[in-house]
Amino acid sequence: MDKNDVVALCGLIDQELVRREQTRDVSVLAAGAAFESWLSFEARLLLERDRHLLHADSQGWWTANEYRKVDLGVWEDWNKLHMQVEFKLIHNNKNCFTKADEAWADLFPEPASAKSDLRPGVRASIVVLVGKNYLYKQAYPGQKGDLVAWEKGIWSHLLPTDGPDAGRVNRVWSGTRIPVRDHSLLPDRSDHFVQLHALMPA
Repeated sequence: MDKNDVVALCGLIDQELVRREQTRDVSVLAAGAAFESWLSFEARLLLERDRHLLHADSQGWWTANEYRKVDLGVWEDWNKLHMQVEFKLIHNNKNCFTKADEAWADLFPEPASAKSDLRPGVRASIVVLVGKNYLYKQAYPGQKGDLVAWEKGIWSHLLPTDGPDAGRVNRVWSGTRIPVRDHSLLPDRSDHFVQLHALMPA
């Protein structure tokens, strides 16, 4: 398995999100942290329906959510991990850079972590950027109101161009920028969005 398998999986997820937003499912789910887990389980179902998309014998592997603390894994047996995919939700709030650091930690596990000895053939982090500015700011403290500046800052953090971490991570795929609609909580603006991106070690 290789980068093409990650991109193929991302394409499936993206198509499903666009379809589900026709009934505002994405707009509703993107409001909270549960969206991250939902994406992980949804991705597994999509992958099982289209097993032929991966460059591997479809009869020789199986998928799992949260087995050995991997959000979504493609395994050949109980100990051989072909593809490890982690999901990270990043909102435009005070925790955004902490979440970006967690996405990096998924790609480069600490030696003492539970994932450090897995040695997958392919490791990827699917980062979900959610840009929303709520009407009731007192209920959502720490919002980054300028979404353009916030997104630029996140990418500078995720893909540094100088220093010791420069060039260690590549963005291999970006999905559809899906407008978020929630008229009861969001002002009437067109720039609220959800968008998926796939990161992999260089």
